[in-house]
Amino acid sequence: MNLPPGLRAALVLLTFSAMNLAAAQPPDTLWSYTYPDPCFQAYATCVIQTADGGFLGAGPVYPASAGACDLLLVKLDASGAEEWQESFDFRATDSPSTVIQLADGSYVIGGIAYGTWGDFVAFLLAVDPSGQESWRRTYGVDSYCTGCARTLDDGYVLCGRHSIMRTDSTGNLLWTRDYFGGQALFEDILALPDGNLLVAGWMGDTVHALLMKTDAEGNTLWSQTYGSLSCIAFAVTRTADGCYVLTGKAFIGEGEDDAFLLKTDADGNFQFMEVFGGDGYEGGFAVQETWQGGYLVSGFAEISSFVFCPMLALANFSGHVVWQIEPQFESPNPLTYPEFRFTSGWQTADGGYILSGMYNFRMIRFAPGLGVEDDEQTPAILTLGSPSPNPFGSAVQISYSLADEASVAASVYDLSGRCVAKLTEGMESSGQHSLTWDGTGMSGMPCPNGIYLITVSAGGTALSKSAILLR
Repeated sequence: MNLPPGLRAALVLLTFSAMNLAAAQPPDTLWSYTYPDPCFQAYATCVIQTADGGFLGAGPVYPASAGACDLLLVKLDASGAEEWQESFDFRATDSPSTVIQLADGSYVIGGIAYGTWGDFVAFLLAVDPSGQESWRRTYGVDSYCTGCARTLDDGYVLCGRHSIMRTDSTGNLLWTRDYFGGQALFEDILALPDGNLLVAGWMGDTVHALLMKTDAEGNTLWSQTYGSLSCIAFAVTRTADGCYVLTGKAFIGEGEDDAFLLKTDADGNFQFMEVFGGDGYEGGFAVQETWQGGYLVSGFAEISSFVFCPMLALANFSGHVVWQIEPQFESPNPLTYPEFRFTSGWQTADGGYILSGMYNFRMIRFAPGLGVEDDEQTPAILTLGSPSPNPFGSAVQISYSLADEASVAASVYDLSGRCVAKLTEGMESSGQHSLTWDGTGMSGMPCPNGIYLITVSAGGTALSKSAILLR
């Protein structure tokens, strides 16, 4: 969807008809954090909401004089106030790509750093809840980590270029696999609930989006490429129905790239592809299924000739954009394309959003943006009670009420938007009902401590409540 030149503004509302999101409104800004030291250039390439309701941002920090950059971690509380910051002499590039919080409150960060001889090496860094280093590992010569995930056995998988690496729980390398004779470029990886792995990227010889599934040992189960358009997939997520959604950039023509959403079924078979953006260069670098319904895409957009800003967009289940935000900020240097390579945006526990990746290590907190204008005039078919007990250790119960008989589905999501458990699905009568979740994921394994979202949908309405698991 192209916008006429001159109509690009700091806040862009794209109004499409969209199932349950037809009257959705773009969210308001609650707060914005900027790295306080003006002598440095710093970029928050990824951000997560932590189990305590705060946020952790990670990215490279460059000294004022020429030289290799460090890896910077900044922990914020829920209001955006800084709690601590730590830097590490990792000689990070435009990385890291992933931050993972563990059950004990510690963190593991994956990314790319400069090697001894000016090449690139993949790394994992583990820090305790206060940001103090626990261990670090680097891998290979001229290796990459553009995506990282935690496996069911508490190890890690890393992807980059045409390879997948798997480690144990303290980062010791178990195996490395190469694929497609060096023609593939992998950008993101998922550890699936069945123990298998899913990697997304693109084929370098054809420039078509790529999706590949392997078993736990890296043996290929299937692979698919897509694209009537030349396109690169930078991120993938697994949806609640077991399908996959990719985002990235599609090459529309000379001087123009657009962001895209591409959905497949559970076996990687193409379902739909939607392209969106304005004139110039746009792309998506993170994607998440929201727990109200739809897909959240973060990336970058060109606002004038070779001047770029971050982008956050919400699309419905058909891939049509409901709203799109392009926050613009003054910076001492022109914003160029590489600065937004790892823009990261996610939904928060209250239904709002967090966006990072901007100049000066900026993180922006948005309020929920799904206000339906006629809610007060529409009788609610579904009401949802509060989880009890909350926090919980062994089990949590949530009650809900139906005004009429309806088809009901209830699931549990973690803060990355991944569906970790399905509680019920089917027709239910009007009246009071309740559900219990024992903290077990779809794999049959206990879920780690943290914040989870219990989502119940009925009659076109989806409601969620957060519950804290503390064993």
